[in-house]
Amino acid sequence: MPKLIITEEMLDAIEAVKGVRDSRMWDPNCKRYMENQENSKKDVKKTEKG
Repeated sequence: MPKLIITEEMLDAIEAVKGVRDSRMWDPNCKRYMENQENSKKDVKKTEKG
């Protein structure tokens, strides 16, 4: 399995879910949180356009 590279966005998600910015804490809950944040940003952009 290739090594996962942690980005700043991923660290933000870890901090939001776990309360700490530690790359070792990345798990499916953090991934789900990050995906939900990206989807909510897309929804906001769609509603602004009309």
